[in-house]
Amino acid sequence: MEMSSLFSWNTDNLFKFLFINGIVLVVISLFYPLQKQQELELEKIKYDQKVELINIKISNLKNEMETFNLTSKAIELKIDSLKKISINLNTSNKIKTLKEQFNSTFNNIDKLKKDIEIEELNIKSDKAKIKILIKHAEEYRQYSNWFFRAGLISFFIGLIGWSWMTLVNESFKKEELKKIKRENNNG
Repeated sequence: MEMSSLFSWNTDNLFKFLFINGIVLVVISLFYPLQKQQELELEKIKYDQKVELINIKISNLKNEMETFNLTSKAIELKIDSLKKISINLNTSNKIKTLKEQFNSTFNNIDKLKKDIEIEELNIKSDKAKIKILIKHAEEYRQYSNWFFRAGLISFFIGLIGWSWMTLVNESFKKEELKKIKRENNNG
């Protein structure tokens, strides 16, 4: 009697474990890849925003370049006209101011260009990151399928085994009750 109850108790726990393990595996296989997919979508949105931002900055830089070209031509003409006039302190100060204005505008445009180049590098890095996330998301889907299958198998084995062990335990209990009744009736 003790051996059968010990056997049924241990296997009952095993089947309960398989049942619960199956539920956990199924839940993990459903939600973990979904979370990774959401992270990937958020990264894509951030990437698209950065691309739009850099496109706007490139457009602004082109406008600045056009303005700079027009301004630089005007400055060159002014400097040339000032040079034709007799050079005095006032003319030399005007030429110096025009050159400083030219250099300042040029430096601002150069800085914008460098900023855009840095952002382009960041975008390339983000694009590589998204490719890696896509690869990982696909791997998660594959693992998810295996976890889901293993979870379902474990769930059904646990459920069927647990049900079967419950029936076996009930039959053992009935047999034990019959033995006790027989012993009481005989004794």
